[in-house]
Amino acid sequence: MWFNKVSYFLIIVMLFIACSSREEKAIKSQYVLNNKEYVGKWKVWGTNPDRSDWHEFYIILYDDGSAEDTWESGEKGAWVMSGDKAVIMWNNGWKEIIRKTSDGKYEKLGYGPKVLFNEPPTNTSDAIKVSN
Repeated sequence: MWFNKVSYFLIIVMLFIACSSREEKAIKSQYVLNNKEYVGKWKVWGTNPDRSDWHEFYIILYDDGSAEDTWESGEKGAWVMSGDKAVIMWNNGWKEIIRKTSDGKYEKLGYGPKVLFNEPPTNTSDAIKVSN
């Protein structure tokens, strides 16, 4: 009798794990399908904090929601879709948005660590997708 209860419990746990895994895969694949437009490597430009000099760098958005860039020593971060734009949060406190403009091009909006999204961006530039 005890063995049957343990067996049933283990079967239920295994089914729960299997279902969770399938749901997670389905959600992840839907996330990737909805975001193919933004997954890839983007050429963008940014300024020093004093805005004295512009630098070209790259932002790479991965299909698992992680991100990295080539600014200085390279930052790591995460990104999500918010409406029709990619919102990137970097480990150093910076935030960036890549979005499509009304003329069909893309732009990057950079927000310094203390700048909120409802404030004017610290800098803006074109965003050019260079690879998937």
